[in-house]
Amino acid sequence: MTEEKQGEIYGRLVREYQEILTELAACSAELKRIGENFKALGTDMIDQPEALAIDQVSFNADVAVTQGC
Repeated sequence: MTEEKQGEIYGRLVREYQEILTELAACSAELKRIGENFKALGTDMIDQPEALAIDQVSFNADVAVTQGC
């Protein structure tokens, strides 16, 4: 394999690695947000279980986003 071909392969690998890191950071941020929502929900369930009302649209949106990551 020529040095030119090795350089092309290395460059492609570096680009793909950077893209994956970017996707991972986005998924991690979204999962952190969802986790914070669940933490708040858990606190509400413990502190005031009688006042709990689940917004089904928001819940479904969070679950759908998680499945994409």
